[in-house]
Amino acid sequence: AAARPKKKRRQRQPRDPMCPLSYALRLSEYHDYGRCGVEEREDTTAALPGKISELAEMVRTARHVVVHTGAGISTAAGIPDFRGKDGVWTKHKSGVPLPAADRCWNNALPTASHMALAALAEAGVVAAVITQNIDGLHVRSGLQPHQLAELHGNIFKEACAGSGGCGEVYTRSFDVGGVGFRETGRQCPKCGKPLIDQLLDWEDDLPDNDFALPPSVASR
Repeated sequence: AAARPKKKRRQRQPRDPMCPLSYALRLSEYHDYGRCGVEEREDTTAALPGKISELAEMVRTARHVVVHTGAGISTAAGIPDFRGKDGVWTKHKSGVPLPAADRCWNNALPTASHMALAALAEAGVVAAVITQNIDGLHVRSGLQPHQLAELHGNIFKEACAGSGGCGEVYTRSFDVGGVGFRETGRQCPKCGKPLIDQLLDWEDDLPDNDFALPPSVASR
């Protein structure tokens, strides 16, 4: 079948790839933020031990474990979610302006949940982690590339992926800037070609490698 043409979207300004805008403000304007403002349900202290034991038993007896993570795993690291009660999109829909800058990305550290998943993966208990998060905390936790699919990209990665590029991927300690697979303003140390951010904009295609991993591990 022929590839579906992508709709042209009005982009916010400025679009300088090195501009220190927040991730949300870098994205093209979009009409549908999905369901926002859903109230979180917190388990009682009395209920937690039983639920933890039940989950541990399910993992222990499972033939094959694949973990899916979203924004909730990173809120304890100081990174706000998007559609929760106080999420970025939730506030924006109610009239609150998008934040001018994000200061939490570079200094955020993996949470206990990130580290637990990395330990389970290293032990061979968890086969893979599939995440829609862009914060890079699963990488910082020590998960290996073959165990991780970052479906929406990674704010710390840039790749020599343009025309004639060598394909090398670089994981930085800082937000590389930009969104939508645009040039970051740096060159590949290996071949000198422009480096491209690895962060999806609305309706961008999923990265090939990250798109291929989920079905291969989930179908076992």
